[in-house]
Amino acid sequence: MVLYAHGTTAARNFNLAQWTDATQPAAGEGQLVAAMLVAQGFIVVAPNYAGYDKSTLAYHPYLNGDQQGKDMVDALTAARKTFSAIDANDSGSLLITGYSQGGYVAMAAHRELQATGKTVTARRPRPSAC
Repeated sequence: MVLYAHGTTAARNFNLAQWTDATQPAAGEGQLVAAMLVAQGFIVVAPNYAGYDKSTLAYHPYLNGDQQGKDMVDALTAARKTFSAIDANDSGSLLITGYSQGGYVAMAAHRELQATGKTVTARRPRPSAC
């Protein structure tokens, strides 16, 4: 399984779940994630951050590691609860990855998982050079 954290965007309506909609600002990144990971058989959990899409928060708490790490873990927990309904199996292996802001969020999620006693198999954050 892969827990994927997306990079920063100024588009409030950004939503990786709508990656098949060419008018959606997340379409390109979502298609790349699908081509690289889903097509190889990985279950990918790629949540939005607070302040994006349908979030009721009026702003995006950029680089708030505590909140974003917990949000990612909450999304992972919620996804795992759906596995039986979609006939998916969790092998127990977890890769956490992301790029730019997502690299930071991936590290925050790893820290949160470690703090709660959860196992992480690998982490591959790709922080931005800027």
